[in-house]
Amino acid sequence: MKKILFTLITLCSLNILAQNSSRNLSQKDILAMGTLKFKASDASGIFYYDIDNVIKKVKIKDAEKQSLIKEVLKKYNEEIKIISQTNRQNFSDIDVVIKSMESIKDPTTKSRILKKVEGFIKPIKSEVELLENELNLKLKNILSEKQNKKWLKFQNKEKEKRLPAIGVKRVLRSERQVRVEKSWN
Repeated sequence: MKKILFTLITLCSLNILAQNSSRNLSQKDILAMGTLKFKASDASGIFYYDIDNVIKKVKIKDAEKQSLIKEVLKKYNEEIKIISQTNRQNFSDIDVVIKSMESIKDPTTKSRILKKVEGFIKPIKSEVELLENELNLKLKNILSEKQNKKWLKFQNKEKEKRLPAIGVKRVLRSERQVRVEKSWN
């Protein structure tokens, strides 16, 4: 029975891997994908940078550059915190709506709800992207070309970590797959 279950999970994982070939996911991530929960704040791109980790990953040795980057990242984190606080109620409402969608069977109703959810997330996400672009321009002026490439690579990895199972629709699909796997037991 365990071998059959493992085979089914592996087949589902391969299916998810084929769907997500653009993302570099480990097998652990793929197996955990069905348990990933949707968070509206993650979907809108809100997260904070660990300043010391950024300096370490980008390999900034110069103390003057380090202080400039700390200043820029602190300002960015503060602006993101303001956006997060102003939209906290929206995020909790969206999370509740997504959780309640599991019980809805009608696909047209689900699609209408998803469009509304995406409508709420889109302006927040565009605001975060504007801040992000501003941050990248400031850092581009401070960092060398090699360091800037490392920064952009680090930034993309951080954003990818927080993607909620690749969108609202994928979260719901992966939850359905987990329910199917559990029903095989």
